[in-house]
Amino acid sequence: MKTIATLKTACLLALTLTLTSSLAASKKDVDNVMGRDGLQKINVKGLDLAYARPGASLAAYKRVKLDPVEVQFDKSCGNRP
Repeated sequence: MKTIATLKTACLLALTLTLTSSLAASKKDVDNVMGRDGLQKINVKGLDLAYARPGASLAAYKRVKLDPVEVQFDKSCGNRP
């Protein structure tokens, strides 16, 4: 059960990194959204931005596989204030 929770956290972290690098949201907005899911900002060497669930660890794994992410852009969303 702990393994599944850790894997979910890793996937959520990967998705977070992907989405936050492509959206034009303020840092405060991102922190608020991530905080709602119980995630806290962490420092990771080599990454600009990372969030994790407190107490989550991937230390038991030698490797973590991240599946490719598909991204689509909507022209109607380009004119945000």
